[in-house]
Amino acid sequence: MANPVTQTIDLGGSTGLSAGHIAGTTNAGYTQQAVVKITDSTGKVVAQGTFEGSGENNTPIPLVGGGTVLSYTGAQLPLTLNVQFNYNPGGGFVPNDADKVIINTLFDNSSVEVIQMTSEDYVDNDFNDLILTSVTLAH
Repeated sequence: MANPVTQTIDLGGSTGLSAGHIAGTTNAGYTQQAVVKITDSTGKVVAQGTFEGSGENNTPIPLVGGGTVLSYTGAQLPLTLNVQFNYNPGGGFVPNDADKVIINTLFDNSSVEVIQMTSEDYVDNDFNDLILTSVTLAH
């Protein structure tokens, strides 16, 4: 795919206001990192944060500074989601290869959009090392 990822969130072409949440899980021994920024159609940054952590069995990955969910509300559609995926093999963070990030829109209509981004940090190619899920609602 790409790394960093740039993905439009448009809720089936809606142009009104929206609210949303992004959360992540990890299934990796190496520390995973996702640097997230969401801007609305006016260019305003409506949410940003860094998810960072490790663990197996779909361990929730916390935000640096606390919490596990990045939320926003009152954002003018369409939105632009930017995510940089990194991992730390022990000597500092390095970017995941571009072909090690997959984006799937799981659901998209005029009132809700669900996007899942999965990344792979190394060689087993299970694409579950860091999973981010974005849910956006029109209101």
